Amino acid sequence: MKEKAIYIGKIIKPLRKAKGMTQEKLANEINLDRSYLSDIERNIKAPSLYTIFKLTKGLDITPRELIETIYDY
Repeated sequence: MKEKAIYIGKIIKPLRKAKGMTQEKLANEINLDRSYLSDIERNIKAPSLYTIFKLTKGLDITPRELIETIYDY
């Protein structure tokens, strides 16, 4: 089975935009630096598991929904 790279930014950004949120709004809601969120969305930085949980809470989705979205990508 061939593994594929998972780029979480490609998932987070469209989810954020679908919720009508700016990077600044999401970052403020989850107490994250906006520039760090930008780096995640551009796949420059990989978020920790803790940050992933914060992101899913801020996007009002479950971690499971995020994982399922990644597998569908």
